[in-house]
Parts: sequence; C-alpha cells; structure tokens
Amino acid sequence: MAEKISFGDYKKTRKSVTDIISQIQENSGSSKPKDERLFQYTLDKSGNALIVLRFIDSQFATAPMIETFTHYVEVNDRKFFRRCPTTNKGKCPICEDNKRFFGDGASEATQNIGRKRCRKKGYAANIVVLKDSTNPDNDGKQFIWKFGYKVYEKIMGQLKADFDGDATVPVFDYQEGATFKLRLKTVNKYINYDSSEFMTASPLVLSEDEKENQDKLEKLFGATYDLSEFKDPKLFDPYDKIKEDYTTFLVEAGEKVSANLEQAEKKFEAPEKKEPTVKEETPFEGSDNSSDDDYFDNI
Repeated sequence: MAEKISFGDYKKTRKSVTDIISQIQENSGSSKPKDERLFQYTLDKSGNALIVLRFIDSQFATAPMIETFTHYVEVNDRKFFRRCPTTNKGKCPICEDNKRFFGDGASEATQNIGRKRCRKKGYAANIVVLKDSTNPDNDGKQFIWKFGYKVYEKIMGQLKADFDGDATVPVFDYQEGATFKLRLKTVNKYINYDSSEFMTASPLVLSEDEKENQDKLEKLFGATYDLSEFKDPKLFDPYDKIKEDYTTFLVEAGEKVSANLEQAEKKFEAPEKKEPTVKEETPFEGSDNSSDDDYFDNI
C-alpha cells in the first residue's frame, strides 16, 4: 500500500504539470522497464556502428548460448506476438497451422505468407564490450546480447570446420576464444551484419598486468548471467491458450479459419505484385532477417 500524506503536507508539496506527467509515466503499466543487462547498440549519424566485443562462457552449468523461437504475425495491419513452445520441445498450434501454406500445389504467394508466419530464431549470450565506437560508456561492461541467425551463423562458423584441416575456435573461451568485430551497416533501412567478423584466436586481455588481468577475468566470469531464464516454461503460454488467442486474432483480422487450427483452411488470391521469396533452412522455420533486433526487443 502506498504511503499516506496529510492534506497539509499535500498543499506544501503540490506537483507541477511536468511532475504529474513524469509520475504517471513511471507508474504506467504500459511502459516496458528497461533491462540494463541487455546490450543495446547505438548507430552513428550514417546509420553505422563498430563494436568490438567478446563472447564469454557463463558461470552457470548451461550452454554458453541459448536458442529461442517466437512468432510475430501480421494480418491486415493487426499484429500477434507469442513465444513458441518449441523452444522447450513443446507443441505449437501456430507452427501446426502454418503447415497449410506449404501443401501440395501451394502457390509461391501462398508459401510466402507462410514464411512470414514461421517461428523466428533468436539467440542470447554473455558478452563483454571491449570498445564501442558510438557509445564509449559501454567499454569494459558486460551484457546479455540477444541476436539473430546471421550472428549465430558466424559463431557456428568458428565452432565447426567447413573443411578437413580447417581450425576451429571455441569463441566463448577466455583463453582460446576470439574477439568479434560487430560491424553494423544500414542497408535499405535495415541493419546489416555481413561485414562482422571474428579476429584471430587469442586470450582475453583486460589488463597488461598478468595478476590484475587474472583478477578481472575471475570477476568477469563471476558476474555472468544465467541465460536459462529465457527458456523458463513460465514464459510460455499453454498450447490451448495460444490456440484460442491465435484463432481469435485471425478471425478478428478477417481471415476465415475453422475452430480447429490444425484443420484450418483458407483460399488465397495471388497478389498482383509477387512478393520476393524468403530464403531459409526449412519451410516451417524462419531464418534471420535484418529486422531481428526490433523483434527480439519484445522477447
């Protein structure tokens, strides 16, 4: 219960309009509190940025990088967001419904609709920022970084050898890992990661003094975050709840569906202008795209 004040005290501490607006905003349920643990990059005036960072292993007995799946569906200007239960190997009614877009004889336009509704991959890892060109306040700080499939591919490219004889790099290792240069470029209004790359494998050095460096590494390791929270079952709605909400969403958006999403049917009219094909690994799983960062902010 909030603290009470007397009317006399109220008259002495009457708030200005600015104070009132600020207080309302602070207590508004619609505002999303900022998680200071999450890394947020800042672009320069040209829409670019260079951040030198290191992926680091965690003190917790979990994988150094976790994978999650989410759905973000848009139909007739309506939007639907939901964490996908397949993150924890559960069943998902949205994934099941989406298969109808890839049946025998489905047109390219129909498949494109399905691709846009596929579950999106997201990843998270502990990092330490060594140098942030656009936000020096981040230098030396550690964060959780949520990123998409493009960065994941670059990590896996280091962990796995494409050809016999190629060296592998345990990028999360403090001694044998590698520094990552995150080069962000704005291309056609989207953030592009293609120029990002790992450097040659080398120990993580936070101080030129050997003892001081060891102390800093131990402190860094002891302050790493537990990534398992992003897969906490409590974050995921039950199958029936997702099914009910998604069916309601589709109906309200003007899409005709049956009561049972697994048997949902819809007739599609090919648009006058054919949409571009989205390349991805499988027809039921969305790949990384340039708008991932906006997407993962909601997770």
